[in-house]
Amino acid sequence: MQIRQMDLSELESAFMLVRLLHTELDFDRFETRIYAMRTQNIRIMGIFEGETLVCCALFSVLTDLRLGTHLHLSELITDPSYRFRGYAKAMLGYLRDQARVLGCERMVINCARASFEARLLLEKEGFEEVSPMLIGSPYM
Repeated sequence: MQIRQMDLSELESAFMLVRLLHTELDFDRFETRIYAMRTQNIRIMGIFEGETLVCCALFSVLTDLRLGTHLHLSELITDPSYRFRGYAKAMLGYLRDQARVLGCERMVINCARASFEARLLLEKEGFEEVSPMLIGSPYM
């Protein structure tokens, strides 16, 4: 098992996992959004078994008034054929270490699309649901 940062040449591999949760995205829209997220210093981490990407995470380090400096984990996805083998837990541990190194006060994950099993893992790893997210359109 190898955990490493993925580069932009590996977007297609990351997309194969991300589309499992975001079925509304095609590759062009995914790529456009990833490039736009570069202004937020988005990072894509992957866990590989040999050449196979089995788990990926997309995160940024953000600062706001409510949360201070925090690692915002926007996606954490494990290939279904590799689930329940500890990959998501390993990624969370790696990201927790990164958060400490980067001076983060906390970690935040949007779990709106998280499965029951993913929520259990997050709770077991010390995450708790604090407040729901409200989303509106600027065109209303």
